[in-house]
Amino acid sequence: MSLEIQPILEIGRTDLICMLVEQGAGISFLPDYVTAEAVKEGRLFYLNVEDFGVEVWKQLLYHRDKWVSPQMESLLEYCIDNEFSKQDK
Repeated sequence: MSLEIQPILEIGRTDLICMLVEQGAGISFLPDYVTAEAVKEGRLFYLNVEDFGVEVWKQLLYHRDKWVSPQMESLLEYCIDNEFSKQDK
């Protein structure tokens, strides 16, 4: 069974999202580094949800006709080997 979250409001500023959650305006799904201080101070708390997984869709784009530096080539190889190949496993 799959459950989906239907957002009511989407905001790009994590500080504003934290403030709204602190004021009781709802719940949010944010990375720990964004919420760690507020959790430490007791202004927010984590809600543990069993059997919860996150799918992240990734893509990497670059212009195929442009010159690629050795550093960029190294980054591309790293991403392909370590990030994108995980989808096939």
